[in-house]
Amino acid sequence: SAGHFLKTDGSSNLSFAAASGGGGGWHGSTALIKVLPTEWVGGDVGRAIVKIRIEDDTANLLGAQCDQTNGSIFAFNEIPTGYKATHVKVNASSAVSNGVDVLHYAIATGATSNSTTGDTNSTIDITDMTSSASNALVIKVTPGATTVFIYSAEITIAAV
Repeated sequence: SAGHFLKTDGSSNLSFAAASGGGGGWHGSTALIKVLPTEWVGGDVGRAIVKIRIEDDTANLLGAQCDQTNGSIFAFNEIPTGYKATHVKVNASSAVSNGVDVLHYAIATGATSNSTTGDTNSTIDITDMTSSASNALVIKVTPGATTVFIYSAEITIAAV
């Protein structure tokens, strides 16, 4: 019947079962979208382009690094169909108070809305953003120092 699938127990025994969230991964009820250092882009500060580079230091650490203390970097992410984004965490080499803005982004116009602000290295509870053909989620980080590495970001998603 509708919503059922054929499953196996691994010993050639087949049965029908109801489809449901699996508790993890893309098809479970909760998962993470990972934003890696190569996915960040620089904004402009007074029309000077903010450069982003993958920095490696003497402690064998890698991360995205912004070349200007007053510059911001951005990551744009689509939310998978059938899911909503609920939380964001930016992992950085040091805590930056109010250094993260999470916004809804209209892909047809570039307009942003529903801004939520928080700190790096802390989970930020955002206004739930449900997937749609017209929006995406944008994370803006203003590190405040050229020595702050952005290691990654995590977007928590849940089934709608």
